[in-house]
Amino acid sequence: MKIRKNRKAISPIIATVLLIAITLIAFAAVAGYMFGLFGSSTSTPNVQATVLSAKSASTAPTTATASCSTSPPSPLPSPPYIMIQLKNTGAGPTSATSVTVNSGALGTASLSGTTCNIGPAGSPASSTTPPDQIIVVFVPSVPTTAGETITGSVTLANGASVSFAGTFG
Repeated sequence: MKIRKNRKAISPIIATVLLIAITLIAFAAVAGYMFGLFGSSTSTPNVQATVLSAKSASTAPTTATASCSTSPPSPLPSPPYIMIQLKNTGAGPTSATSVTVNSGALGTASLSGTTCNIGPAGSPASSTTPPDQIIVVFVPSVPTTAGETITGSVTLANGASVSFAGTFG
């Protein structure tokens, strides 16, 4: 077997330039990932809560309840109740996980465990996608008075809290 002695290798200058270029490309990729230079594909919800109606009553059930649907229930529940519309104007879906209502006579009434899915803005109700707005009906466990101010919040799955305010009629 013959050993070739005139075989040419890559020039040291070209090798140095290639190593520097590879290092810079690797640095840019790592820095872009670490500092978010390439953007992200996540989309965030932007939920707003509005009290549609609140009916007072001198009697109330023994336990507070909450339910959600894509439209106001028919027939409406017996008073007292608070009907809250949640509308998502953001690009990402979310869900409501609890409702807290604060009011003079009502005190604080939280109800967890009722999860209501809310789709991204513009999504209609379908079997695969939740709508971009839902109705939450909260029935307190204490009597309420007409003219009484309601304040409260809805907690979302990401931990965000959406406030609402209204008055019992």
